[in-house]
Amino acid sequence: MTDLQSIARVTGPVAAGLFAGLSAGYNISIWPAIWQVSELSPANLLRLQDELYKRGARIMPVISGLSTVGYLVSASYLPAGRRTPRLLSAVLIAMVVPWTFGTMMSLNKRIGRKAKESVSRGENKDGTVDIQEAEAHEMIGKWLKLHAVRSVLSLGAFVLGVADLAGLV
Repeated sequence: MTDLQSIARVTGPVAAGLFAGLSAGYNISIWPAIWQVSELSPANLLRLQDELYKRGARIMPVISGLSTVGYLVSASYLPAGRRTPRLLSAVLIAMVVPWTFGTMMSLNKRIGRKAKESVSRGENKDGTVDIQEAEAHEMIGKWLKLHAVRSVLSLGAFVLGVADLAGLV
């Protein structure tokens, strides 16, 4: 086994696991904690979501790409009949990108616009700026549901990749 093959063999599942953990943690831990303890205004909730999204948008495509490439490179070293689990893992983790652009981008932009509007207009003392609490919660709740799909895709890539490493598939 070459060094490249060895590195690629573990890069796919490790990067998929990192993506899955970061992604699922967002739904399982970060936002539930914010909902429970936050006294943020609706405008500030949208600003927070917009900032969290922007930070994730800088690193998550890199992690997804690294995992995809790892799976594809490692699959290229295998005989045709043994490539399926790694190729399927590559497809699962790669799907987070078109899912984001095709399904989530308009909502991301809407949240970003509302967040910017709230900054440019300024908030009232009670935190309102044409953004009602129900509207902010609805947008973030919808975002979290759509985001959960990315968590499931990356978790599938990770589990299948680890099962392949372990010789279970």
